Amino acid sequence: SPLPDPDRLPAMIRQLVLCQAVQVSHLRLGEDVNQLADHLAELVPGLAPRLVGAGHVSVPRQLPAVPSWFVGRAPELAELSAALHGGVPAVAVVGIGGIGKTWLVLRWAHEHAHLFPDGQLFVDLRGSAPGGRPMSVPTALRCLLDALGVDHRSIPVDLDAQVGRYRSLAAGRRMLIVLDNAENAAQVTPLLPGTASCTVLITSRNRLDGLLASAGVSRVTVGALPDETAHELFARRLGARRLAAEPAAVAELARYCSGLPLALGIVASRVVDAATLPLAVPAAELQDAAT
Repeated sequence: SPLPDPDRLPAMIRQLVLCQAVQVSHLRLGEDVNQLADHLAELVPGLAPRLVGAGHVSVPRQLPAVPSWFVGRAPELAELSAALHGGVPAVAVVGIGGIGKTWLVLRWAHEHAHLFPDGQLFVDLRGSAPGGRPMSVPTALRCLLDALGVDHRSIPVDLDAQVGRYRSLAAGRRMLIVLDNAENAAQVTPLLPGTASCTVLITSRNRLDGLLASAGVSRVTVGALPDETAHELFARRLGARRLAAEPAAVAELARYCSGLPLALGIVASRVVDAATLPLAVPAAELQDAAT
């Protein structure tokens, strides 16, 4: 159908019809949209200029929540703070599966989020995902670039160019970058920003010796929870009264869990909603080698 006659349109719309086209490129979308907004504001009185601030990127806040039953770890938290406040740009938190590496890092990150006004990024690298494959470096870089506001259509195809774009965007920003569940040093190295203004926390089941040697990364090793801390975790989940009623069963459950926060949490979840179930029952189940 033919276009409407401009002379029959309202005056404000007529100005828009007669204005020249403005090219918008996905490679410089933010700048072009701002130019278009300014152009329209000149034509239409009362239209606010700059629909989006020039170069504006929302501050990423990607940290997952810390479980409310997180307990202990004061020495490890202090060790993390000492390393990072001592000028180390990155720390690898290592330990066996279920030992609570991610919980520890997230607790520290939330307590110190105010130190990173330009944002906190979080990527699960799936280095030990059961039945799955670790996240590829290009996929991880796309996650980081997306968090930094980069249009996915403008992300370079070449891996080195992706790393360069990421490090350019991170340069000078005070950000925390959490790389969780890393498989090895080769997966992590391209994800390290090339600026001392950013802090990186890495968790892994492996020692990541290569990072310590090549990138100056410090290491914090996480061990099992002591018995009193395991008891405190149970108390937070099950209540002090329930634990006081069966101290022997509680001690047995803690012993079978070997101080692993994940195991302690699973056992607590098994009985938390069964208020009438004696704690001796799951203790007897764990005593069976087939459980």
